[in-house]
Amino acid sequence: MSVADHLLKSYFKLNNLYNIHQQDKHPDAVDAFVVLLIVLGIAMSSSLLAPLKPSGLAYLISPALMLLFTLGYLHSRGLAHRHLLRLNPLPVHLTVPLLLLTVSTIVLLDQIDRLVSLLIPLPDDMMAEVIQTFTLSGMPQSLLLVISVGFLAPFTEELIFRGLILRTVQRYRDVTRAVVFAGLLFAVIHFNPYWMIQLLVLGVWCGYWVYRFNSILVGWFLHTGNNLFALYTVNNRGGAFEEMYLWGDFVHPIVMVIAILMMFWAIRWFKVGENAMEVEKNRG
Repeated sequence: MSVADHLLKSYFKLNNLYNIHQQDKHPDAVDAFVVLLIVLGIAMSSSLLAPLKPSGLAYLISPALMLLFTLGYLHSRGLAHRHLLRLNPLPVHLTVPLLLLTVSTIVLLDQIDRLVSLLIPLPDDMMAEVIQTFTLSGMPQSLLLVISVGFLAPFTEELIFRGLILRTVQRYRDVTRAVVFAGLLFAVIHFNPYWMIQLLVLGVWCGYWVYRFNSILVGWFLHTGNNLFALYTVNNRGGAFEEMYLWGDFVHPIVMVIAILMMFWAIRWFKVGENAMEVEKNRG
């Protein structure tokens, strides 16, 4: 064997050992705390971006900064690798049950929101502000809102809370407590006490599925569906869809039954065959 072959073999061996070492590294409480400070700092200063035009630009810049600074910090600590952050791909055959789960989750979360709003109603001035902020007007602003609120913000939040935070808390507590704690932090970081319960439910629900499939892509799918549906309802109040979807101020019972059946079918589909086995092999 030539010297070049020896050097090449040594390189691949060292590279493999390095990759194994990187995968063995895990974030600690300090890492999670630093990332939370980054998120809090950007969230609390996001009001400075509000005057930017078009109006949806602020909602694009804020999660983008959170994502970039978080990944930059984790990279400096040698923690920004795919396995640790649960950036694992999903089998293609899970697409249909995941779609069913997403649609049913949207409906059930919407019903929970309507029920909670009876006890903790959002003040009229805050509701008016939400409607004004998320009303689509013009192509640039509409595109920015859909990209930021519908896709970028959910991805950033899933990577931070169901990727990093959940992974970190699992080192110190059992998975149930870890999922609830990560969900609670997710709810608190939105600074809206009127939506605290709804956000907690969404955070815990996404956390359960992210842990089960060891991939934040599941949580991103559910989270994105929820946000896009919220955007749609804000911009389609009083239309034909509401006449079919609602029964008074609540989701129509028939729609609820269909959603429950879809969720039951999706969960059963997930359990069929080798799906659970494939995920168990990679669960970290």
